Amino acid sequence: MKDRPASDDIDYMHLAEMTENFVASDIAYIVNDAATRTFEDDVEISQSLLEEVIKENSSSINSKDLDFYNNIRQQFEEPQKQTRNRIGFR
Repeated sequence: MKDRPASDDIDYMHLAEMTENFVASDIAYIVNDAATRTFEDDVEISQSLLEEVIKENSSSINSKDLDFYNNIRQQFEEPQKQTRNRIGFR
């Protein structure tokens, strides 16, 4: 939304909730689509327009891919067990 004519009353937390599981390119598309529409009508990007564009689009990541990425995240978040002997000074 940087450098775009946008209304001051946009609720970014609500937009974040509406776009759960969307990836960065999905969000970029939504903002660009909203900006294109406002350019044609010579108005600012509004909360209602962003919500409309979000409702017209869905996340580009499917549930299978999401499960895959969540499993990877869980592996990195779990404490790693030391499986080899330490070398160097003790």
